[in-house]
Amino acid sequence: ILLAQNGADTAHTLRTGGACLTGTKQALIGAGAVTAEEMATFNEAHQLAHFLEQHPERFIEITHVQVDGNTARELTAGDLSSLPAGCIVIFGNSNRTDVPGHAAITSGNGQMYADEVDNSNWDNFTTRNESQDGKGEHGYVRVFRLNPAYFDIDINGKALIRK
Repeated sequence: ILLAQNGADTAHTLRTGGACLTGTKQALIGAGAVTAEEMATFNEAHQLAHFLEQHPERFIEITHVQVDGNTARELTAGDLSSLPAGCIVIFGNSNRTDVPGHAAITSGNGQMYADEVDNSNWDNFTTRNESQDGKGEHGYVRVFRLNPAYFDIDINGKALIRK
């Protein structure tokens, strides 16, 4: 929830509508999940996904959702609006390097926070207009969450700390 709160604060402060990676990085830094130095060279969402993947001690990739007590299935774009607060969602395109993708943090209520508040409906992340690129633009979506074995919350409830 702390990461989602930082995401909301960042989104309401920036409100730029085009700097989603900046907003997501600022929320991660503000929560204490990463350092500014670690995020300094990232210019595209897929770079953030690669970083999160390379740090499984801090971030766990969510590839499946639980259907019932004994059954799980692969995560799909339709699951995005029901993800819990604080998940890091990254859209990218495997075939086009000119589409920067999108990064955001889930709110827990069907929205995502980055540099503004987004609806997490997949249709909002694609476009049929050839002169514009949607955030996911027919690519992939990856979802990560904080690793609870690594993080704890400080005594003031304002920042993540290492256990």
